[in-house]
Amino acid sequence: MSETMQTERKLAWRLPDEEVAGGQLSVPAEYVALAQRAAQMQVLPPPGPHRVRSGWEALLGRDLPPIWLINQGQITLHPAVIGLLTNDQEAVEADLLVQAHIGDPLRFWQAQVNGRNSLDLAQVEALLGQHLKGLMQSEVQRFLWEDLQHLPEPLEEVKRALVPALRGLLEGWGMELRAVAGLGFRRARDAVEIERQYQALRRQLDDLRLQAQIEQRENEQVLQQAMRDMEDELTEADAAELHEL
Repeated sequence: MSETMQTERKLAWRLPDEEVAGGQLSVPAEYVALAQRAAQMQVLPPPGPHRVRSGWEALLGRDLPPIWLINQGQITLHPAVIGLLTNDQEAVEADLLVQAHIGDPLRFWQAQVNGRNSLDLAQVEALLGQHLKGLMQSEVQRFLWEDLQHLPEPLEEVKRALVPALRGLLEGWGMELRAVAGLGFRRARDAVEIERQYQALRRQLDDLRLQAQIEQRENEQVLQQAMRDMEDELTEADAAELHEL
């Protein structure tokens, strides 16, 4: 499978012609392919091999039809819903986690992909956040910040209003809502500090990974030098055992 197919955050993308060698296409598990023929989309389920151009079409010099892959695995969306105001005028943003699935690939392509070569998770998250802002504002403005932060009832009420609206929105995009896995709110002024700490933590992790890679290379160099120094004394079996370390 190509590196393109392994990109986890891509929900749909058009395959380059070179990935459809000889008119043959192998659709990986949890994906479905769409072929555009005569301005109409044809779904190619299930996963497995498909012929998208016959031998006669190849002899006649016909081009390969445009092919898109659609991700049908479970999708976790983390849309940003910002700029909300509570009843006491506290600026907040929603921390929302949604689990979904592309149940109708053709409708998804028509609603979201049409005209694009690719569509990734961030683009759908941004669009979802925009669509949900009005609903979330109408719910959030009913509560004080302290109640929204500390009491379970306000969150439950927001969620009850959110779920049917979210389900209907996703269905219009060819997607199925599986769960609202998380819902919370934080003050906008706190979110800036949280993001700063998060980025600092990411930098620390990157530094640790880099240091580990450097140490691994240094250890390999030390081992190789030791093997060269002992080359005349090592038996063939000793050398083979060292190479497996």
